[in-house]
Amino acid sequence: MSRFFVFRVFRTLDWKCRLLWLAGCAALLLAGAPSLAARGAPFIRRFAPEEIGGGPQCFGLHVSPDGLVYAGTQGGLLEFDGQSWRNLTGTRGYMAAVAVDAAGRLHVGGTSQILRLEPSARFGWTPRDVLEPLRLSRAGSSPFFFAAVDPQDGSLWFASLNRLVRLPPDGAPPKVVHEGGIVRLIPWENRLLLRSSTGQAVLGWARSGGIEPLAPTEAPEVEGMIAAAPLGGGATLALRGREYRIFAGLTPQSAWQPTPGLDPENVVLSALALGDGRVLLGTQRGSVLVLNGRAELLETWSEVDGLTGGGIRAMARDAQGGVWLATDNGLARVQFDSPLRRFAPDRGVRPPVMAWHWHGGRFWAGNAAGAWRQNEDGVLERQRDLPAAVWGFLSDGEDLLVAGRTLMRVRPGGQTDRLETPDGFAALGKPQLDPSGNILLVPTSGSVLTYRRSENGWQRGPNLPDVSGSVFDLAFGPRGSLWLADSRTRVLRMPWEAGVGPAGSAVTVELPGATVVAPNNLNFAVWRGTLLLASNAGLHRWDPARDRFERADELGAFAAERQTHVQASPAGALWVFGSTGPGGKLTHLARRVLARGSADSLRYEVRDLPTASLMPAMTYGVYAADDDHLYLYGEGPVGVLDATRFANLAPVPPPARIRRLLTPAGPIYEGGPRPSDAPPLVLPLGQRSVTLEFAAPWFPADSLNRTSLEFRSRLVGDEGDWSAWGAERRREFTNLAPGAYRFEAQTRLAGEAGEAQLGSLAFVVPARAWETTAARLAFVTAGALLVALVVRFLERVRLRRRIRLLEQSARVENERLRIARDMHDDLGSSLAHIVVSAQRLREHPPGPQAQQLAEHISSAARQVMGSARDIIWSVTPQHDTLDALADYTSSWVHRACSDAGLQCALDVPNDLPGLTIPGPVRHTMLNVTKEALQNVLKHAQATRVQFRVRLYSDQVAFSLSDNGTGLRNGQRRAPGTGLGMESMEVRMRSVGGRVELLSEADGGTTVKYVLPLPNA
Repeated sequence: MSRFFVFRVFRTLDWKCRLLWLAGCAALLLAGAPSLAARGAPFIRRFAPEEIGGGPQCFGLHVSPDGLVYAGTQGGLLEFDGQSWRNLTGTRGYMAAVAVDAAGRLHVGGTSQILRLEPSARFGWTPRDVLEPLRLSRAGSSPFFFAAVDPQDGSLWFASLNRLVRLPPDGAPPKVVHEGGIVRLIPWENRLLLRSSTGQAVLGWARSGGIEPLAPTEAPEVEGMIAAAPLGGGATLALRGREYRIFAGLTPQSAWQPTPGLDPENVVLSALALGDGRVLLGTQRGSVLVLNGRAELLETWSEVDGLTGGGIRAMARDAQGGVWLATDNGLARVQFDSPLRRFAPDRGVRPPVMAWHWHGGRFWAGNAAGAWRQNEDGVLERQRDLPAAVWGFLSDGEDLLVAGRTLMRVRPGGQTDRLETPDGFAALGKPQLDPSGNILLVPTSGSVLTYRRSENGWQRGPNLPDVSGSVFDLAFGPRGSLWLADSRTRVLRMPWEAGVGPAGSAVTVELPGATVVAPNNLNFAVWRGTLLLASNAGLHRWDPARDRFERADELGAFAAERQTHVQASPAGALWVFGSTGPGGKLTHLARRVLARGSADSLRYEVRDLPTASLMPAMTYGVYAADDDHLYLYGEGPVGVLDATRFANLAPVPPPARIRRLLTPAGPIYEGGPRPSDAPPLVLPLGQRSVTLEFAAPWFPADSLNRTSLEFRSRLVGDEGDWSAWGAERRREFTNLAPGAYRFEAQTRLAGEAGEAQLGSLAFVVPARAWETTAARLAFVTAGALLVALVVRFLERVRLRRRIRLLEQSARVENERLRIARDMHDDLGSSLAHIVVSAQRLREHPPGPQAQQLAEHISSAARQVMGSARDIIWSVTPQHDTLDALADYTSSWVHRACSDAGLQCALDVPNDLPGLTIPGPVRHTMLNVTKEALQNVLKHAQATRVQFRVRLYSDQVAFSLSDNGTGLRNGQRRAPGTGLGMESMEVRMRSVGGRVELLSEADGGTTVKYVLPLPNA
């Protein structure tokens, strides 16, 4: 809710309700503590036990040089890397005391154990119990609550309620120095003081050989002491209970006296020297006392300022000026030296605060309850004789004008008087003087009131003409113009003559890009002779040459964002506040003049300050005071910024840290330190996808908002360029090739050009067996060999194809020669014989002899036809099957036997398969059959012939049997005997077959010729 919305609600009430409302606001403000320390409270960030884990109670603290925070708690040792807390593996349980030896090794004390955390190549820290050789019993034992480094030899001392243990610096075995409770280990200059929990109050000084008792004169001086801190110059602040004492060496410089700022029921538990003479004291009730070198109280902070409220057991400082507090209710970080502070509501004016002003060396504040003035002690006190609902102040020389429900003037002596105002007067903004200083303008809910200066003070004048409704802001711009922003969401410009008044009518001026210009988003400022206007459309400047508002882009990127307030400081800087969210963003803009030759050039320096942690609620605006402080006011706690410190503030961002390296198979690296000579991490075989998480322990001095830190990263070996700057703290990479990689990350402040040192982590993606160099060479060799074999195979296939083509051509040629030979042998001779017989028949006279010649010619012609038919059959492709060969051969045998007058019996299967038999083979089988039957007709004197066909798995057998005279003694005829048999054998061998000749004892002969099947 903005102040203008509150005022609109206020205007809707009648006068009685308004009076009750104002009285309630005043009572509410008076109920709160009316004090407001001028310094404000430091930034405090709390880490609740449920956020950090490890249990609520925290005992020991250590901040490493690279910013890692280690806390010993009742639930284990915690590590904070700037992004998240984690409980270190192997350190669960009561882990209280934390210490670091000279070698940088971290030690933490548990119950009857002291763990030394050594750097690990993979998982950060590896704990090892250094007390294991002593085999200490845990029965009835308590944790080691205290730890300290011996200033003389660097040895570590750990103390519990049971025993005192010393760890030598040379790595020698630990030693139990004392049996019994030690409640304090107090570093004192170059020595370590031991305080017992029973018996003698102080045992003495820690020594390498044991404990050196206190001298009789020393014992009374340090009796009961629980803490000490150096003050500088050789002085030491000693504390016991509720008292303190200052020593020079071991000589007391003062008596024991009450610690300043300490409540009677409170005691000091811890102390921390800041190195500049200041000392912080942590108390049992959770407050922090800040003392100077003279033991004088400077500040006190407690739970109302944001601390956890539990007893402060230990404190440690980080590199960015923050102090960490280990308490009974968790952890807290306090930024004492921040230029930004805030005022808690119960320490002063309750929000909303509507106006600030610097006058007469004092600070003034205004809100719905009235006006508040800073007293000599830096506390804001309510001025009860000033009006309620104060919206603005104005210095008029030594007088102060206060605008609220009335218009009041405060004189230097404190006297007040009221200026004449109309009924229903309600100021809505800061009064303004025109350039002459003789006309006073007061923006109100109805118009703008005018007053003129006279000898008797300010005299009431007429309202400003052409202006009606509520006016929220006004300013006198260059070239004699008065600018106004009213409730009608208008920006008005009125010509103005200094000391005279309006020189013309008001005109409306449009803002480019402002779709809805809410009145509470309009604010004027004149900076270096330029009129600026902040609105929800951005920051604009008036261009007199073009007579219009334009975006002030040359003033920085914030010009295009939503702005609610702009103000020029007395030092010449420009402050712009943008309400883009709760708390918004504050921008500081300064201009520098740089001499370049004969001409001057301007350079703008813009710095953004996130204010969400300072002003978590809605902020209305900023006020630049004459004391070089900037005040932010609104619905939340009032914030104050030391502008000079902010302008010179240049924090150095910490280095990025690689937190985790993850693969789908699980984590490979879990953060923490790694030895400098540690080899690169090796991913599991087959893992090609990795996720890397990184962070930085960042606690900037000007804000607790970690988004002001930006990161960029790259994976060397996979990408050459850096990623864009941003808040991303996680990168994923997939399908990585085998090889060595190095992940690098950098940090910088948001918008700043400086870069911090690298954080990096090297790892290796191992190659599978087939991805090694030897395997690749083998693959290349095998590939080349395979290519050669393929080429050779294709060449052989090509050669075989060519051979087959040649063979086929040869077969065709042989077939042609065979056909020609058969035609010459069979057809040629028969046709010649027919021709001769026909010639004789023509010359022979008719008669019986002529009849005989004619029959002979007819027989020869039939023979020629048969031979032609056989030749045609043998060359016809459709007959290239086994069944066609059997059918044709058997038909020929039957026909030949019929012509010869012999009985013929055929034994041919009807279901012969259609196996392919080439034409030349068929022709050979037919000729063999003819030769066999010719032998029967010539020599056997047979009367009967039988032709058989038998099919076997790998061959087919043709046989021709007769009942003739047969061979002598029934013997098989020797191969090669007889021209007919020799011809048959030659023919069958040419096609891969054979011929068998068998004669039975009682007569008859069988010729069997066997042909192997082509696919057998």
